Amino acid sequence: MPPLFRSLVTLFMLSCLNLSNVSAVQAVDSASTEAIINLPHADAWSLFTTESGLKSLGYTQARVDLQLGGVLQASGSSSLSDLNTVVISFDSERMLSFKPAATNSEWTVLYVTAMGKDMTQLRWLEYFAEPQRAAVEQHQAQVRLLFDQLIRRYAPECEVCKLEKARLK
Repeated sequence: MPPLFRSLVTLFMLSCLNLSNVSAVQAVDSASTEAIINLPHADAWSLFTTESGLKSLGYTQARVDLQLGGVLQASGSSSLSDLNTVVISFDSERMLSFKPAATNSEWTVLYVTAMGKDMTQLRWLEYFAEPQRAAVEQHQAQVRLLFDQLIRRYAPECEVCKLEKARLK
């Protein structure tokens, strides 16, 4: 993303969020994780925006109220951090932005982009004040693990595997 455009996006998001505890001189930074999964676009969107989708990611409890100011809450996963977030904005089946309910100094944007009929690109961006870098990097590592699990879960079967499976039936 060109630096000028990134600065404009950051200023727009800061003004929309009214980040009162992030001073004007404090730098806002970002980190991102991307993956392409073999899953139709609508199904990939549902993984992150429905209770059943969040549960399929490993959470035992989930609550989704997909509207401006609504919540995404999930807990009970052994490998993922609990979610307790507020929806900032969304473009149905394309983009979802949310922030932790407890703070205004960071936010996340998830882009879900169709890549043909059966493939989807996921892009997870986190915007944060510089002092939070270590925590965000740790969270990005969790997101990377999640995306890697989704890549493996939805990997296409090779032709030999399909034939072997059919033979065993």
